Amino acid sequence: MDARIEIIDEQLYTNDMAQILKEEYRERILNASLAEFFNYGYEDASMRRIAVEAKMSVGNLYHYYPNKEKLFNALVQDTIQAFNAIILKQGKLEINEIERNAWFKDQVKQLTQGLVEVYSKHQTETLILLRYSKLNDQIAQSIKHMIDGIILQWFPAIEARNKHVETLCIMLADAIFAGLSRLFEDAYQSKFEIDIDWTLETYLNLFTLMIEAGDTMYEAK
Repeated sequence: MDARIEIIDEQLYTNDMAQILKEEYRERILNASLAEFFNYGYEDASMRRIAVEAKMSVGNLYHYYPNKEKLFNALVQDTIQAFNAIILKQGKLEINEIERNAWFKDQVKQLTQGLVEVYSKHQTETLILLRYSKLNDQIAQSIKHMIDGIILQWFPAIEARNKHVETLCIMLADAIFAGLSRLFEDAYQSKFEIDIDWTLETYLNLFTLMIEAGDTMYEAK
């Protein structure tokens, strides 16, 4: 009986150690790939260099991640989820004309706080995502989803599928994406401290003025 218990305990110990070792390898791979994707971008990132930095063979690296795309997705998945949770979050939409200015400013403040929080927690991953051209359209599309709701709230008489509105929302989304990219890059590279909260909230509030101007033109028609 005693011998059997010892054997079972040894098996459990071996399995636990193997799992710990696997997690250690994954952590080493992700840490190495973080620097690789940041310095070289997705297209020029090398699985061989990542393996060397992680102190393992290339074959062992491919055992954990069979290709560069799966490794990249594993690296940025938490950041993408956090980003989408902020961008796709919608406030209340059934509000009257008097409340909408205050509602929009509150949306801008919440969006600012959320984006700054994501950047603070996942700084390197955020920059990797914003630099990866293959994802740029996807990120801008997420921003456009948010803008669609705001525009339709602001102009309730406009049809959702109006081609002019569709183009307007795409233009605004592209502008916001470009602003985010420039701000976070400058904040990372600048020798001087940039007040990200103030800069981002001010930038997003400028779109309030644009929508208000559009509101005046819309009513004039």
